[in-house]
Amino acid sequence: MANCPKCGTGIPKGSQFCGGCGTAVTQLGGDTDEDQNKSVLGSILFWGITFAVIALGTFLIDKYI
Repeated sequence: MANCPKCGTGIPKGSQFCGGCGTAVTQLGGDTDEDQNKSVLGSILFWGITFAVIALGTFLIDKYI
């Protein structure tokens, strides 16, 4: 959660205005390091599972066909 640059009130992610003073805060919507880390870990998990499924499928096809 970011803080308003004018009054310091906590602003929930995705808010366009500060709930305390009404200042527009649309410029605060950038990705944080935590969001980027989650994205990278999600990609690694996705591709790891995809590779495992393809490898298992190839193994089973070779074994039973």
